[in-house]
Amino acid sequence: MTEPSHAVFLSYASQDAGAATRIATALRGAGIEVWFDQTELRGGEVWDQAIRRQIKTCALFIPIISRATHERDEGYFRLEWKLAVDRSHLISANRAFLLPVVIDDTRDDDDQIPDRFRDVQWTRLPSGETPPSFVERVKRLLSPNSAPVAERPANEPGAPASSAPYVCRRMGVLYATIVAAVLLATVGYFGLERLNRSKPSGPDAASIAVLPLVNESGDASQQYFSDGISEDLITALGQFSGLKVIGRSSAFQFRDSKEDSRSIGSKLGVAHLIEGSVRKSGDMIRVSAELIDTTDGSMQWSEHYDRPYKDLFALQDEITHAVAVALRTRLLTTGEQPAQQSERPPGGSLEAYNAMLQGRFYHRGGSDADVRKAIEYLTRATQLDPRYAYAWSELSICWTNLSGVLGGAPAQEAVAKAREAADRALALAPDLGYAHAARGWLIENADFDWRGAEAEFRRAVVLAPNDDTVKANFSLMLSSLGELEQALTLIQQVIATDPLR
Repeated sequence: MTEPSHAVFLSYASQDAGAATRIATALRGAGIEVWFDQTELRGGEVWDQAIRRQIKTCALFIPIISRATHERDEGYFRLEWKLAVDRSHLISANRAFLLPVVIDDTRDDDDQIPDRFRDVQWTRLPSGETPPSFVERVKRLLSPNSAPVAERPANEPGAPASSAPYVCRRMGVLYATIVAAVLLATVGYFGLERLNRSKPSGPDAASIAVLPLVNESGDASQQYFSDGISEDLITALGQFSGLKVIGRSSAFQFRDSKEDSRSIGSKLGVAHLIEGSVRKSGDMIRVSAELIDTTDGSMQWSEHYDRPYKDLFALQDEITHAVAVALRTRLLTTGEQPAQQSERPPGGSLEAYNAMLQGRFYHRGGSDADVRKAIEYLTRATQLDPRYAYAWSELSICWTNLSGVLGGAPAQEAVAKAREAADRALALAPDLGYAHAARGWLIENADFDWRGAEAEFRRAVVLAPNDDTVKANFSLMLSSLGELEQALTLIQQVIATDPLR
């Protein structure tokens, strides 16, 4: 932490990650520094030492209390609670330090809660919904002359009840703590000037971002389809040697943006943008796309395509080729090239592909219900085309993520299904980087075999060098293993092609 004496530490069980994120977002929005382990990577001496240091130096410790914390007899959050309670005995009674938050109907006499937590005022924030009054209260408690927390349970007024989103641990989401885990740990070690040297002085002429194509189908449920085409264009353009393609995380931040192309190009550090729309109506698709020069906002190329849905893959290839020609970019023809990475079903089944797009869309939704829905669609995709390695990989990651919010036999069953899906993906496509990443994610989070996971991630990066999500997750794991130089190199590569993540 840059200012440990002004920081808040959030402690929570994995099932309550969504509520923790809501609270953290509200506090950070008010300029309050918040630290919490959003990745839930439980392991590694460097990681453990970082947690202990944060609890030892934070200004305010917020334990999130729920049915999940009541039901779990074991969990790293219990060690965090113990460390905070131990420190509280050393702190003056005139200073606020412990601020318990309850996100459901857990009783204040719960015997699973430390006595020290029950001695101070509780705040109830259903599902993590955080009203301005709570944020202001935290600000007051962080002030130098703050009073201790009152010794009585209380409800926070104005906190509406709603369902909390699940913070998915999928590689499709770069973690909020990646900068803290990698850059803060390494900048001091290697020097800030190294980061400064890595920043480009201006946009490369061979650089492009695909903004999310607008869904003009008149049906919000078709959003997954337009997003899927946008993402596939990003993947396809990423296969071209010498072309810098901005990742999804940064490009999709400009969905429905009113900013002009020059402003967006400046923020993304690219010379070109692809904008457009998708309309799917029955058996027909209309795609409008245009290539914009961000230096002056001029249109370099524009085209409208009306095709039968059955020609979707050919249409995607046609658009990609047209963009490449317009940019005068050619594929690398000499030297070793990585294996081509495809998200399409090998049998060409559009129904399987559509199910995969829906599964991926729901997976990114983040909630527990979304992940379960994603599993339904991805299972359907693998049933329609049993050779669909990409869908098997995505399915494995979903099951691994779901196992983290389950317990006992259900969690073991989810891990078994994740392992079966990962093995199937690799048997079908040994050179698919995403399949190796899926197995690495499983080994890391279910088997806790860090070195085994490292080997899979290394292979994934070699096979899919343009997959920023894989590199970002690998970087975080390397930092936890103490391999800081490699972690910094990888995260710098991610920042170069996904600067707003």
